[in-house]
Amino acid sequence: MDLSYTRKNIWNVASADKKRQIRETAEAFKSFNDASKTERLCVKELVRRAEEKGFRNLLHMQDVKPGDRVYYNDNGKLLYLAVAGCKALTEGAALVVSHTDSPRLDLKIMPLYEEGGFAYLKTSLYGSAKLEKWTSTPLAMFGTVMRIDGSMVEIAEGQDEEDSVLFITDASLHYSQEQNERKQGAAYDQERMNLFAASRAESAEETVKHTVLRYLYEKYGVTEEDLIGADLEIVPAGRTRDAGFDRSALCGYGFDDKAAVFAAMEGIFSCVEPKRTAIAVFCDKEEIGFCGRSGSQSRVTDYFLRLLAEKSGCAGDGIVLNQIQLNSSLLSLEAVCGFDPNYPESHEKYNGSLLGHGLQLMKYASRYGKIRTSEASAEFFSIIKKLFNDHGVVWQPFAGKENFGGFSTVAVDFANMGMETLDAAICVLGAHSTYEFMLKSDLHEACIACSVYLNA
Repeated sequence: MDLSYTRKNIWNVASADKKRQIRETAEAFKSFNDASKTERLCVKELVRRAEEKGFRNLLHMQDVKPGDRVYYNDNGKLLYLAVAGCKALTEGAALVVSHTDSPRLDLKIMPLYEEGGFAYLKTSLYGSAKLEKWTSTPLAMFGTVMRIDGSMVEIAEGQDEEDSVLFITDASLHYSQEQNERKQGAAYDQERMNLFAASRAESAEETVKHTVLRYLYEKYGVTEEDLIGADLEIVPAGRTRDAGFDRSALCGYGFDDKAAVFAAMEGIFSCVEPKRTAIAVFCDKEEIGFCGRSGSQSRVTDYFLRLLAEKSGCAGDGIVLNQIQLNSSLLSLEAVCGFDPNYPESHEKYNGSLLGHGLQLMKYASRYGKIRTSEASAEFFSIIKKLFNDHGVVWQPFAGKENFGGFSTVAVDFANMGMETLDAAICVLGAHSTYEFMLKSDLHEACIACSVYLNA
């Protein structure tokens, strides 16, 4: 009997068939990630793929029977995919939760202005990010605009190779002495993160700003007033790419948290007729504190569970909702952490995680003093370890350094509902940068883990 625990390198223990599957998973993720740059686009892509897999809109169904595949889409920003189980929903469900939003730049409510012969778009920061990463890189704009007449217009600029991109200039090195002397957090001012939009007026009588307004009207039929209150988001324009001469890694935008979203999607798609109802929740607003209608604190989750209970033959009253929540368990799936040899000072030598060594299981999220975290019980942690071990899922424990940064997860909000929760994460380097990094093997193992858990 081996008394010690040793981490396993996925690639070293994988069969030839599994290595092929790892590569195939990475290719599938690349197309998914490139189609899911924003939370709205992500939900749209999830629904498209779910419908192809036989999921139906829960609102259009009279009843739900074991094996039925259903979804509930709330305003295009909060999505639930479920496969009805053989057991009554009041006996609990198995949930995997991930978030669709990533750090980005949004446009201010009145974004367009002209200065020095240039037309600019003013931005505001969504979530926490290193602002210097957003300068001197091609940027794309996606969004939803509601015209005054009530019609909706989808904006997409800069994603296709032939598209023109947006751009934020940085101070030239020759004139950046003062900037370089500042601390990193103060070197880049949010009010200077203005997007170059145009520099040419159509005539001497018109302004450069009018050039932009004409372009938007001719292409999308929107006016400057229509832009007020619109959802307009700025993200990196590039594609998800293979990294390394051996193509063992991926780099791209939004791995935190589209990698977890993809794994949860693959997990719920693998469910046929699970014992317990399997649910994948794709929420929004994680990067800004979980709040709002589309966040993990939203009461929409209560509504979804009550609706699913009623259509499954259970009463949808309060006590039923409580029974569902108290008997349910949840994996809060994230994409963070991992040992970076370039920055070894951030690694906790005995409790840190290694890329390529599987899904990280965390008793609690890495925050100083465990403040606003959900701590998994010993009982539930043991159940997950045994489940993964029995099915050959490669996993590893993780805990970060005390008082050395950290992160929070949506787990606490579902734990507050009474669910058993456990934090799990895919190893990602450079989180909250415009381009992040992960190994293909870790992504594939997360997909397997979600499938095993939801089908248990």
